[in-house]
Amino acid sequence: MQTSNKELRQFMLRVITALNHFEILAAIDMIREYLDSHADAELKDALEQVSRTYKYMLHYLVEGQQDPGRNQLYSDLREDLYGIVRAIEFRDNLKDSSELYYSTARLVRHKRLSIPQLISEYDNIKDIMLLNASNDDKANILKERDRILSDIFDTIWTLPPAESKRLGRLAGIAKERSDDFILLSTIVGALTMGALKMYDRQKLITLLDIDEIADQRTGARTLTGILLILYRHANRLKDDYTLRLRFDTWTDNLLNYRRLREMLMVFIRTVGSLQLTQKLEKDIMPDIMKASPDIMKKFNEKKG
Repeated sequence: MQTSNKELRQFMLRVITALNHFEILAAIDMIREYLDSHADAELKDALEQVSRTYKYMLHYLVEGQQDPGRNQLYSDLREDLYGIVRAIEFRDNLKDSSELYYSTARLVRHKRLSIPQLISEYDNIKDIMLLNASNDDKANILKERDRILSDIFDTIWTLPPAESKRLGRLAGIAKERSDDFILLSTIVGALTMGALKMYDRQKLITLLDIDEIADQRTGARTLTGILLILYRHANRLKDDYTLRLRFDTWTDNLLNYRRLREMLMVFIRTVGSLQLTQKLEKDIMPDIMKASPDIMKKFNEKKG
């Protein structure tokens, strides 16, 4: 059944509102009703998996069983439902949207590109570049390398949230090639742009993973991406228990605090906007630092 843009927007608004209010069962019912009228077996299977897990969690809760991982599981299920809703939006726009993001996504799917395949091609072209080729050969090899890097960027950038598990070993790939600034910059840029376009927790977590092994140059890019995503999607992050656990560890590192503060100051000086300054200091910084009172104390002391 075809869905008009107005109907899709109304459906998205209802489900996201339910999820924002932690009405998981209501959101599941609305998504199921929508998918029942659309032939999308993949998303139906994903929804039923979430539904089954949620019912098990409720059963254990009613039985009074202790589960230290319950809050994290609840957060993960809620995020999975957000991903399914965004996948519905993505697939609807993928049909005929003229926006660059969706036209690029159509091309990626037409070419059947995959991250492991592209990384393998990139490694091969790097090996060829090490050979003593003529100047003409070098020009063609560089052109092919740039084509592969472009495909890597496009594939990561246009990967929708419901499919972000396909990122797989991307952080591991980055760690194994930590000295390859060009490749890492491509990956970090694609993760950042993709998460800014359509919020994706897995892309943000992958950026955090890469940041842990990055050198100074790459680290500046990962930190910039992380901050931009935090700013763009602050409302999505405040209730994400799983992500807050990750940031607890990240912000406990004094070096990360210093890098974070320096980057925020650069943002403030660059934009020179009172509104942005207030947003950074009142909304974003408290969310990032809430789990680290000692660091916040140092931050306030230094401001004074």
